[in-house]
Amino acid sequence: QVMKLRKLAQQVANCRQCLERSTVLINQAEHILKENDHARFLQTARNVAERVAMATASSQVLIPDINFNDAFENFALDFSREKKLLEGLDYLTAPNPPSVREELCTASHDTITVHWISEDEFSVSSYELQYTIFTGQANFIS
Repeated sequence: QVMKLRKLAQQVANCRQCLERSTVLINQAEHILKENDHARFLQTARNVAERVAMATASSQVLIPDINFNDAFENFALDFSREKKLLEGLDYLTAPNPPSVREELCTASHDTITVHWISEDEFSVSSYELQYTIFTGQANFIS
């Protein structure tokens, strides 16, 4: 009888840890969904989305490791609410890179002009352009 109670207590502790990990992920996701800065949102949302996907795939969050035997067959834990909350999170994808219109681009000794179009549904206010100057001996990246 004492061994059965110890096993049950260990299973309850394991379930509590799984629930705490699930709650942390849900709280992080809810916090990110309130983010107004699009760049910061995209940076952090991807990380949380990967953590949720890994946790769900490995079942380390949603389904605790419980070995019921005939003595505990009437006990069951319901994680359907937590699973529904995690599955219901909606993540935005990062915007696509722009398409450079090479026929409109120009270059002179000290100036370049780059034209691009973006057919993405997200409004992107700016892009960062990096270029390399090949000198033969050393390359300068700006």
